Amino acid sequence: QAVTADCQDPEVLQALGVKEVHCAVVAFSDDIGTSVLITLNLKELGIPRIVCKARSASHEELLKRIGADQVVFPERESGRNLAHTLDNKEILNYIPLAKGYSLVKTPVPWSWRGKTLGELEVPKKWQVHVAAIQRTDGTFLPAPQPDVTFRPGDVLFTLGAIEKNETVIALE
Repeated sequence: QAVTADCQDPEVLQALGVKEVHCAVVAFSDDIGTSVLITLNLKELGIPRIVCKARSASHEELLKRIGADQVVFPERESGRNLAHTLDNKEILNYIPLAKGYSLVKTPVPWSWRGKTLGELEVPKKWQVHVAAIQRTDGTFLPAPQPDVTFRPGDVLFTLGAIEKNETVIALE
């Protein structure tokens, strides 16, 4: 449920029944004072999980100190992902995962076309896992089996350490 209200007022939050929610999101950051006050109100109402958007490192620190469970910087995260795709024309999409790992969407290397996943021994030789393949006709093959043959135009979703994903991307 999404609600628009003056969440700076604890009485408004109580009237909305906020005490019953499992998670609240404070999704604006233009006015640091307002986002801090709302976060503090939600924390005092006992909300189990509070996710906040921040605009700076100091804003993030303040939100964490008053009880935000997670602080996000959507613009910064989107910018980093875009930078990875702009840095290498072969990367169609880049999703950072745990430190040092990523999921990358990239065209199938030329040298893999006409060969099977099992024949190439991708996890053994390149230390990445092919999480999915998308065909030119839009068919999506999640967790492809070893007998799947790579075709021209296929798009790979590889999961692995960043440097291993980069090795696959660089293949001819």
